[in-house]
Formats: sequence, C-alpha cells, structure tokens
Amino acid sequence: MTYKIKDNDGKYFVIKDIKKFAKHIFQFHSIGISLHQEKGCDFTVDDAFREKVTKFLKNEEE
Repeated sequence: MTYKIKDNDGKYFVIKDIKKFAKHIFQFHSIGISLHQEKGCDFTVDDAFREKVTKFLKNEEE
C-alpha cells in the first residue's frame, strides 16, 4: 500500500516504503520537535506526525 502525507508546504509526499520511513522517524525523530527532510520535502516531526506514521504502520499490519 502507498501512503501520502503533507509536507510543510502543503504538498503531498508519497511514502513508498512505510516501514523504512517509520524506522527512520522513530530512530532519529523519536522525541520533541524536529525537521525531517526527504526528496525536497520538509516535515516538522512532532507527536501528531508520529501518530500519523503509527496509524499508517497499523494499517500496513492489518
């Protein structure tokens, strides 16, 4: 399954490998607020962002 998430500019970014994306987010952006950059997109990673990624992972497992 392919997942989409909005970047800081409101553009949709397609997450092709949610497990790899989530692993990075939870390894390097696990607490607080930080900036994640990927393929020209900027994402502010906070608790709400991590919750979205967690929901995507749960959908992947179902």
